Amino acid sequence: MFTRLGVAVVRFRWLVIGAWAVAATLLALAGARWLFDVTTSDQKELLSPNYESVRAADLAQRALGDEKGTSRVTALVARQNGAPLTRADEASIAQLAEASVGFRPDWKEIGGTVAFLTDARKQARVVAAAPALTAPGKEFELLSLSFKGSAVDPATQEAFKQFREDAVERFGARQLSIGFTGGIASYTDEVDASESSKRWESLLLYGGIVFLTLLFFRGILAAVIPLVAVALVAAAASGLIVLGAKLFGFKLEASTPTLVGTVLIGIGIDYFFFLLFRHRERLRAGEDRRQAAISAVSKVGAVIASAALAIVIAFATLGLAEFGQFQMLGPAVAIAVLVMLLAGVTLFPALVAVTGRALYWPSKSWQKERADGPAARLGRLVARRPLLVAASTASGLVLLTLGTVGAQLAFDVGGKKPDT
Repeated sequence: MFTRLGVAVVRFRWLVIGAWAVAATLLALAGARWLFDVTTSDQKELLSPNYESVRAADLAQRALGDEKGTSRVTALVARQNGAPLTRADEASIAQLAEASVGFRPDWKEIGGTVAFLTDARKQARVVAAAPALTAPGKEFELLSLSFKGSAVDPATQEAFKQFREDAVERFGARQLSIGFTGGIASYTDEVDASESSKRWESLLLYGGIVFLTLLFFRGILAAVIPLVAVALVAAAASGLIVLGAKLFGFKLEASTPTLVGTVLIGIGIDYFFFLLFRHRERLRAGEDRRQAAISAVSKVGAVIASAALAIVIAFATLGLAEFGQFQMLGPAVAIAVLVMLLAGVTLFPALVAVTGRALYWPSKSWQKERADGPAARLGRLVARRPLLVAASTASGLVLLTLGTVGAQLAFDVGGKKPDT
């Protein structure tokens, strides 16, 4: 089966590459267009209505008159000099809170940095604001605000930042300081705080992939093409998941697209490596680039398929979970891996059929098979001393697990250990 598929893919290699490029671009655009319509950070939307916490939240929403799609934000107001609030201050706070409802963000500024700013996303704004509680000694006063918009949407976060800057300026003009917490305020600060670490994580991930590819294949194109292809397929798979959630009315937890993308990068690079090792072997045996691509996919196609389907079955079982995050994450990963499997037996062989020996340039050492390389020596060691290797490996794993002894998990937003 995979031999026939390989022949067809190599014969129509440019058509296959073009079809993948067009489909991936369209799906990626669809994902960017509707991503924040189908993702949520509200745990209530991921739970069954039968849970008491969901019923209580619905009751509170009706009692407080909250609009759908709004989140509560608490603001603390105090005098800049630390003195107790006066009656004039309290009147100013009430007036400023009422004026906050009329705030509208500058969407031109946001539209320059956030793609697909639709009319629905432009609804982000303060829809209610009123004094809530005053400290017994009048050291500060709390305001309750309702901010409309999805907390996971960058456009909403940018709108809140503009509102916060405006509020700090307006309150500051009357010698009052104001700070925000909860809802979109906390989520926006969390995103900002993790932005730098996420950039480093991405840099280390992609840098590590390029380094390993250069180490194993010593070719410039071999280091670049797999990463670009896998990233393209991952974007297509994420777009397909978002599009499916939009069409069928499902909600995805905010971290699901990121998790899916990370899983696909690792899996996709593995599948491409399987193909490249066999492809290089067939080139070394004297086959031309097209026949080498056919031989490679015919040999590793079943390996890729079996590995992918095992992951698909494992994650699909999460669809039986009651918690919405796991219920959606499992099928989402399963669908994404199926997309990567399809790419592994179509797009990847087409790419190696087009590039051929140029993939491994400028290295020439691959043209001669080594019988005394590190992998061969390790294999001979395992064959000679299997019990010793197994015992050593198991001991190392046990030592690594000792790091979990006494570990304490924290579930607060800041990720810090709570004070005791």
